[in-house]
Amino acid sequence: MNDARAAQRFAEAAKSFDDDDFLWRLARRDGHGLRRLRESVQLGDASTAVTMLQALMHPRWSEPSFVPALRTCVCELWAVPYLVERLTAAVLDGVVHESAELKVLTDFGVAVAVATPGQHGPDGALSSLAAALVERSTAAGSEATRRRAERLRVLVDGHHAGADPAGGVDEEQPGGRHSNDHADFRRISVLPTTDEVFATTPPFLPRASPDEAFLREDTEAQLLDRNFRLLREDFLAPLRESLTPGELTQHYSVQASGIELHERVDDTELGRRRRIGSGAAGVRLRLHPRHSANSVKELMESGRLRKGSLCLLKRPSQQVPPWLWRGFKPT
Repeated sequence: MNDARAAQRFAEAAKSFDDDDFLWRLARRDGHGLRRLRESVQLGDASTAVTMLQALMHPRWSEPSFVPALRTCVCELWAVPYLVERLTAAVLDGVVHESAELKVLTDFGVAVAVATPGQHGPDGALSSLAAALVERSTAAGSEATRRRAERLRVLVDGHHAGADPAGGVDEEQPGGRHSNDHADFRRISVLPTTDEVFATTPPFLPRASPDEAFLREDTEAQLLDRNFRLLREDFLAPLRESLTPGELTQHYSVQASGIELHERVDDTELGRRRRIGSGAAGVRLRLHPRHSANSVKELMESGRLRKGSLCLLKRPSQQVPPWLWRGFKPT
């Protein structure tokens, strides 16, 4: 392949190919596979690249048996210098403007984000493509494509730009509910944040169903994401329910009495050596004097202060949010 016309012919032939073996042959690492795929988008213009992507992003290739080959092809195209930047310019200039073309570019962006996690960010090429797709699809009045493009922004930026412009959060997608709600489950802290515990919007819980849209392009990533979110919700739901208004039937007033520094003692041939402050620090609390001795005994025997248990500290000022922390040791 040595000119733009040959690249266009190859892309059109790939789009019309109707053979289950096509994608695997295209993923071959020789002159007849990935090399021709790469050359077709390097030598051709934006229209040729879109045609090639239409061949790759066909719904039939999303079946599990084709996912490895599709991922190989997607990663090969992602590595082509300035391909994404050229596609972004074509979208912004109106060269690529039809809904079907915008949808294909969005699907390609999602496939790249899923296949190459951790390589993107708000200032990257894929983020610029996502922003251009949102802008163009909004101007074209294509609501379905706009929502797909918003989803791409969630995957790339880790930011939910309010997929519903009328306000609220898209309950079918992760992101935007609180500071610990992310599209990439690897960024979610296992220990919940305070605003997460008190969030009023229901968490995003993916379904084990073929109709689940989130990460549908990669069934392996979808399985990992679903297992993490559902297992985490198993322990988080009881905590959230116990902290709903009216459920806190027992509480204790406490006073801060100092800082608890990590203390480490080393045994060496020269004797014992103590170092303070070389690790984690915490706040030492004591019950308010108004509590009776029976209250203290009840608290210690209740098991609520076992090592590793979650503690909620609510301060008097209503303007200051409560703290959620992990208990270390009762004394």
